Amino acid sequence: MIYDLPQTREMIKGQIAFNENYPGNWSIKIVRLVADGKQATTKILFKDNADEQIGISFFEIDENKIYKIEEYWPVPYDPPIRNFENIVRY
Repeated sequence: MIYDLPQTREMIKGQIAFNENYPGNWSIKIVRLVADGKQATTKILFKDNADEQIGISFFEIDENKIYKIEEYWPVPYDPPIRNFENIVRY
């Protein structure tokens, strides 16, 4: 699975390990979901301590499995410093 974050110029292979190692005390809540079997879009509420942001995620699906996620946030930001071998900066 490919997790693409164009604003931070990151492309990650394998989102589960990425999320398990993301710094901070955070949570995500799905606010809206639209899907048709081959693709889906979500509006999510991301909370990190007192901060809240809305994000938009686009999912590509094949054989009932997500193979790509492209995610956007309202404010561009630099990614946190972390050592994760599957991140490609572009």
